Amino acid sequence: MVTRWRIGGKRSLQILFAAFIGVVITFSPVQRRQPAAGQAVVSVPLKSFALAGYVPPSMTKVAVQGEYAYVAAGPALMIFGITDPDHPKLAGRLVLTALIQDMAVSGSYAYILAQDNGVFVVDVSRPNSLAICGIYASSGYNWYSLAAKDDYIFLAGGGGMRILSMANPISPRLITDFPARWVGSILVSGDYVYLTQVKEDWVQELWVVDIKNIQQPIKTGTLELDWILNYVVEDMSLDGQILALAVEKSSDYMGTYFLLVDISDPSNPKKVVTMSPVESGDNPSIAISSNLVVATSRNKPIHVFDVTSPENPSEIAIAAVPAHDMAIKGNFIYVAAGGSGFAIVDVSTPSQPIVRGEYPGIGYVMDVAINDKTLFVANGGDDAAMEHSVRGGLAVIDVRQPSLASVVAKATLTGGYEWLGGNRIAINGDYAYLTADSGFSRPTRCNLFLQSYDISQPDIPIPLDNISVSYDLDECTGYPLDPIVITGTSVLMGGHMDELYVIDISQPMTLTQLTQFLTVYPVFGIATDSHYAYLAENASNYNESSEGLRVLDITDPTNPTHATFYSLVDPMDVIIRPPYAYIASGSAGIRILDISNIHQIISVGQLDTPGTATKLALNGDYLYVADGEAGLRMIDISQPNTPVEVASFDTPGNARGVAVDDEYVYIADETGGLFILTLAEPVIYFPVVLR
Repeated sequence: MVTRWRIGGKRSLQILFAAFIGVVITFSPVQRRQPAAGQAVVSVPLKSFALAGYVPPSMTKVAVQGEYAYVAAGPALMIFGITDPDHPKLAGRLVLTALIQDMAVSGSYAYILAQDNGVFVVDVSRPNSLAICGIYASSGYNWYSLAAKDDYIFLAGGGGMRILSMANPISPRLITDFPARWVGSILVSGDYVYLTQVKEDWVQELWVVDIKNIQQPIKTGTLELDWILNYVVEDMSLDGQILALAVEKSSDYMGTYFLLVDISDPSNPKKVVTMSPVESGDNPSIAISSNLVVATSRNKPIHVFDVTSPENPSEIAIAAVPAHDMAIKGNFIYVAAGGSGFAIVDVSTPSQPIVRGEYPGIGYVMDVAINDKTLFVANGGDDAAMEHSVRGGLAVIDVRQPSLASVVAKATLTGGYEWLGGNRIAINGDYAYLTADSGFSRPTRCNLFLQSYDISQPDIPIPLDNISVSYDLDECTGYPLDPIVITGTSVLMGGHMDELYVIDISQPMTLTQLTQFLTVYPVFGIATDSHYAYLAENASNYNESSEGLRVLDITDPTNPTHATFYSLVDPMDVIIRPPYAYIASGSAGIRILDISNIHQIISVGQLDTPGTATKLALNGDYLYVADGEAGLRMIDISQPNTPVEVASFDTPGNARGVAVDDEYVYIADETGGLFILTLAEPVIYFPVVLR
């Protein structure tokens, strides 16, 4: 169970954490105010959220111990039973409140290094009942990686190497700090730690550190890696007397090498061989077992090498699984496959690797839409800002039983472009429409893209047609939200350029552009009513201030005309329920406008939020705000001139999308995954001043 109290600061005090599908309660920071003359005080009920379901994002780290594979996915530790390689079974899950940087498993504990620099100790002795049993809150250094042996963990990063005793997990104890300039990768085996240090001239060294006396580690051997200047060792794996290192060219992400080192004499490690580039890309991973080395770059296929003769390794096969991290045990490679999920590859015949079992993932979660207990997710692929990312698209989630929510189908974006993934999604009957953009990944052009899908059978979504707009790279304005709204038989779509596009969807199998309307700035959000389109025009990429809400008359969708403009700060999204328009104003929170007279719009209410108000959803008297780094905010708008926050849920990543029905709230948290929340009854009342 997780309980958090909000005392008014921007972060919660995290007391315990959620195991499997646990409970998260967050009290909102409603401030007590002394009433001024003429003001009234009312009691506003504070609500709470409980985590009802969760679907993880990209799976990025993997470790194997006994009958289980331990996989890191965003903020979640996933444990899979692997006794049946054809059907890996989810045995347990723990959702933390921070994204996972690295992890290691030793005995009954998993040690998780979070991106906020803390270390969580998880009791994994019962996978179906995971529990946090210790927390180490580090400060002063940035830790990059972690290794474990028996009751000790070893942290590596800007502070060199730190050794902690976990004999009492509730109270981790510092053993010693071992100085180094900057340590990237670390591995521990037997009486030795192997680590890589980056020197001031960017030449790396491999250090062999003797830890027989854990209180006083001693460097016993050094191998200068001067032949890989401007390269970074990202991963290491050990088998017997051979240490395998995965190396990334740090200057341009275009070279991934591996090298083998003989460590039979710890005082004199020797280079055996350096392989030429295995793949272009970054964040390489490597694993070695017996006579096999498997190596890859992030989201690239796995290359299998025969190292029976370490001095002369030969590539014998490629496994078409996009890998982030790998572990080998026996005849199987266990793969954290990013947005593709978790996979088990059989290499009993090394020259013919076979994918045996898979558990699907969804990659970056950019937006959500709910339709009759089926959730449709705009899947951003992996690493949405990287050229080599995995193509995203549409993911379908069955949420009839939220605690068992999982991916039931995926459909990629079609067309001849290297699309980075879906951004926004809209549903219209049996059809889904997804927007995407290619960002700056292509050499000379930017592209805005609309894809249609047949979702009449949600578990078999079928891509139908796509339409794209292409323009010069120097005209691109950054990474927009690519908003989309359906009105009648048309889709209104915004994107990189200072334009609104109107697409005819009367025939979803044949999308046709009807017209476009030149705006002043890029459109970040769109809403419509029977006569008007409301555009959130955002000038953030221009460093200008003349941004706001533009209203167009769309009585004739083929000929939209300007009706009025209302200045706002940082508008990101807009949602309409007459007579009000609700605006997500980025760093300025939310604004409520009276639009009963479209030519004389009046501001009636506003509320600052702690994050970046990005996307909105309405249900009854409540406005739900995807508030970027501050997660979800629930706003009582029953009195539009005095909106009040009544609940919040601090997601670990970046809340970009939100959808709501009568039972649940669904949050698209980009790198954090998909969160499904329930609302509890009011439990506490605070006095709030009405102005």
